[in-house]
Amino acid sequence: MSETSPTMFKRILIAIDGSKPSEWAAQAGRQLAEQLGGCVLLVYVVENSVPISTDYITIECAETIRREQATALLERTRLLMPDILQVDTLVCSGYAAEEIVEAGIAWRADLIMIGTRGRGRLAHFVLGSTADAIIRHARCPVVTVSHEASHPPPAQWGGIASDLIASTTPHSTSGSEC
Repeated sequence: MSETSPTMFKRILIAIDGSKPSEWAAQAGRQLAEQLGGCVLLVYVVENSVPISTDYITIECAETIRREQATALLERTRLLMPDILQVDTLVCSGYAAEEIVEAGIAWRADLIMIGTRGRGRLAHFVLGSTADAIIRHARCPVVTVSHEASHPPPAQWGGIASDLIASTTPHSTSGSEC
């Protein structure tokens, strides 16, 4: 096998949602993309939901707030990626599994990385699993991350979702190839 043979995983989609497992998936995806010379698409899905009460906020306003928070989290995560990586971001609205699978197809991802909380059997049966749905429907391999890597990440990775920045300039996604 040649030293210059192309690697299979050049386009890595990393789904994030602000949870610790998704933070671990972002760290693992960053490391893999660095090692393989790949590029990354960070995806956040704003789930469709209706506010409990519309007394103080409209549905449109709630959606706008969630999209702004998603954009801020994506931007903070993107800024933690090394400059040598091409990193694009995408905010979608809908059902997480469907949107992540569709983003993977549209972007032609070679690999999808997601965090998983590892719910118990009853919760999985009642609620279903976003990770399971992605695994079943994705057109590329899926890596689930449920634990932090055994070696500590760089210090700046600590708690990237803990304090979302209210206003941030979104990173424009380009259709460029890596």
